[in-house]
Amino acid sequence: MSAAAAATTVLYISYRGENAASWTPACNRAGRFCRRAVGAVIASYVTWLLLALSTILAVSAIHQIYRTRRSTATNF
Repeated sequence: MSAAAAATTVLYISYRGENAASWTPACNRAGRFCRRAVGAVIASYVTWLLLALSTILAVSAIHQIYRTRRSTATNF
């Protein structure tokens, strides 16, 4: 997640520039690179969301297994 956030910051500066540091927008000259970089950042965020979803599903499954084993152990 931190890598995607850092890449987002770099892309923002590439698109907008930074007047305080005298950086001009770089995407005016390297449009193809910037389009690919935007795609990579979007893919990073989508991948992070899928990882979070799979983690939630795994925890839910483990919790259900534990609850099932605990309820069958108390029946004896």
